[in-house]
Amino acid sequence: MAFILVTTLMQVMVSLTPVTASTTMTEMFQHSGACNTQHGKEEDDPDYYTTNSNITHLPSASGFMGTHGTYRHLTVHEQTAVLIGEGKHGMWRIQGAGFIRVYRTQEEEGIKQEDKDNALDGDDEELNNILVKHYTHQDGSENRDHKHSFGEEISKDGFLNWLDLTIYHPKFGGKYKDHPVMDLPWYYCGLSGADYPHMGNVWKYVKAQKNANRVGPLGKRAGMDVNENFNAILRMEMFGGGGVYTNVGQGNPQTDLMQKTLEELKSRAQTVHYKRIDDSRIDTEFYILERGYHNYPESYLIIGMVMDSKVNPADYSYVRPAGRYYDGIYDQFKEADILNTEPNFAPPVYVKDGGGAEKIYGMAIFGHNHPTRQKYGLNGGACPTKGGDCSTYPWGNSGAGWPTDYEEITPICDGIVLDIKLWADLEKSWESETIGLGNSGYGTQEVEYSAHVNHYGKFQDPWLVDQGIQNPQEVDFTEDGNIVQKAPDNVDDIPVVAFTIDFGQKGDQLEFEEVNLDPLLKGCTAEEKEKEKLKQCSGLPVQWEHVTTYPSSFPVPLGEVMTVNCWGTNFNFTGDSKITCKGGTDFEFKKQPKCEAVPHCEEDKVRDELKEVQEEMEKLIEQLEQSTCPSDSTWRVPSDVTGKKITRNLLKTLKEAGDNDSLKYLRSWKGVKMTNSLARYIECFQTTAA
Repeated sequence: MAFILVTTLMQVMVSLTPVTASTTMTEMFQHSGACNTQHGKEEDDPDYYTTNSNITHLPSASGFMGTHGTYRHLTVHEQTAVLIGEGKHGMWRIQGAGFIRVYRTQEEEGIKQEDKDNALDGDDEELNNILVKHYTHQDGSENRDHKHSFGEEISKDGFLNWLDLTIYHPKFGGKYKDHPVMDLPWYYCGLSGADYPHMGNVWKYVKAQKNANRVGPLGKRAGMDVNENFNAILRMEMFGGGGVYTNVGQGNPQTDLMQKTLEELKSRAQTVHYKRIDDSRIDTEFYILERGYHNYPESYLIIGMVMDSKVNPADYSYVRPAGRYYDGIYDQFKEADILNTEPNFAPPVYVKDGGGAEKIYGMAIFGHNHPTRQKYGLNGGACPTKGGDCSTYPWGNSGAGWPTDYEEITPICDGIVLDIKLWADLEKSWESETIGLGNSGYGTQEVEYSAHVNHYGKFQDPWLVDQGIQNPQEVDFTEDGNIVQKAPDNVDDIPVVAFTIDFGQKGDQLEFEEVNLDPLLKGCTAEEKEKEKLKQCSGLPVQWEHVTTYPSSFPVPLGEVMTVNCWGTNFNFTGDSKITCKGGTDFEFKKQPKCEAVPHCEEDKVRDELKEVQEEMEKLIEQLEQSTCPSDSTWRVPSDVTGKKITRNLLKTLKEAGDNDSLKYLRSWKGVKMTNSLARYIECFQTTAA
């Protein structure tokens, strides 16, 4: 390890080549430059959003979502997403049948009923063109009553409002021609309400990152990569003891089954026992995903899981042996390997420390954490017990999921539950030798380091000295071998040594994809904000902050209740009172709100009135400040300093420029922002003392 003696720390650092950091998305960079974090950079520094080793700062954000009064929290820190919710979250089983439902754009041309079969086959070019131009995979009716999606398959003009096309249909351009057979069900449950209003920009950021929208092999067999059905998706992993549990009953076949009749509901309880599944015999993949629910384009956030048996590949596999998707499989794959064509209404499961296969028992209830939905304004409460479109649940013959699901793959409600304790890397894996190395921010194998000259690591413990034990890692960067015992008056006068570390390879750092953050609130949060505006007070809080140039008295407007804060002391006044503030100290006025409701249309009027009052007060203060200035000095605060914070770097710049007067008068104000009022005070009063 070679080293050289240099005169200042700045000389060492000039040789480094920093990586440019992003200055966008400031909402997610509140941590950058926070006080007492040894950040050491000014806001105008081009490397402000980097660490002191030039590694780019990464976004940080949090949001939450909830259903039935239960909340889940999604956070992103250092390109790691963490989803924390409740334990034993109930799941429903569903399975896509290999189709994509497309909806006719309203007021547009469509497919006539008599042409439906030809359109579904995809062999008629004219019909295919109509499907491409006038049908989309999201319902565009913008009708929360779902009239376009449910019940009105044929429009008044005789056009089909929707069709279910196989993933092999020409409308989709052949992008699924090599897709694995969709033979696995998945388990799901909603995490959020419509629009996920409390997530802010967190999910928008997450779904734009490199590792988003990458689906694993089990997810593909469940059709989760069919992006017409899934808007966005992120694969996650369980951590911290979280797991998947299954209800295998208490060993009584008569009571372990769910109640199926009114008489059974009255006469017996279902016996339930959840046991942890055996990871050594069951593969799992976990996802958080975004999907339009109830066929409405506004999305919901959903948790999903796919299971596959390591014991018997046919345990969970199923394809209905009829229909266009089944036929399409054999058109695409001449020797397709379809493992099972018999629906399994009670699939096997393997539990930890268990023997052979056990049976998954569902329940007749909506979910084990939903005992009294009606009490909280929610409908239903029973398991729909069949697959297919959830439609107008609990009314009608509704299913458990989406219209393109198999009905025969029943939900087995809460037969499977999982702990919402998941994480995911949003970019590179941390399982790397190079992530975060000290040279990662410079793009070089070697990095030059610096240290203040001293004698480091010399043992002084009496026992060690008596034993003659010396520190084999002791280093001496001094010329005389002496320890620098205390900090000097001017640390810049102490030399530093520079030395090189060769890491043997270039380091790497985590990166992120920038997104245009949405400044607007969504859904119910926007509605709540609007209601809050309607409750504005007629005496809206107003404050003025200034620095007095000399001891001054300030009047309080007649009839108004004011709080005056002068040098940390509060005074309350009502009309025609005055308060004297010591020269050079901060003070503020705050009008107390009357809290009388103001119609929304009068809000601007109120603000205009308050603005006039503020302008009048500022004129008065300006007059008082200009009434006398005892100093006859010609020195003035440099114009390029006004509006900035007095920092060490700024003072150093003044010193290097030879501006000794500015350095003399401004040094004592280090850490303070130089306002016009403060500049006036210094010019008038501090220069006199000088």
